[in-house]
Amino acid sequence: MCGPPLLVGGPPPNARALRSWDVPDGCAVGIGRFGEGREGFVRTHEQARAAHRIGGATRGRSVTHFDDLALEWISVRD
Repeated sequence: MCGPPLLVGGPPPNARALRSWDVPDGCAVGIGRFGEGREGFVRTHEQARAAHRIGGATRGRSVTHFDDLALEWISVRD
């Protein structure tokens, strides 16, 4: 079973470490680019939701980074 989302403040995490994140079976995580301030949070959240929606739901990935599908997202978002 998937737990609640975890939000962490501070410097951007190491992307390599996040790629090897051990996510429980049946769970999917989307990760956006690091952003600062309110606008950065909103942008990062939108990117993480897109990564989750495209990578987790349609491709069956447990961890998807926005950078891995940014071009695809631009073409299907509207």
